[in-house]
Amino acid sequence: MMDTFRPGGSPPALRAVRSAGAEDGMLGRALGFDQDPETDLSHSAQVSADGGRTWQTPGVGLE
Repeated sequence: MMDTFRPGGSPPALRAVRSAGAEDGMLGRALGFDQDPETDLSHSAQVSADGGRTWQTPGVGLE
């Protein structure tokens, strides 16, 4: 199955990323932006265990 992604414009500037705890093996992160987003944003997460040579996508459409 294929899908299309159309970004909704420029995102607000990312100001801070902090740990938001871990539960049941899940790592939490909280994102802070320079300004409140005017619309709801969703995010995708990618992780690399080999210094960026390969990537896995554990989350898409995260709020």
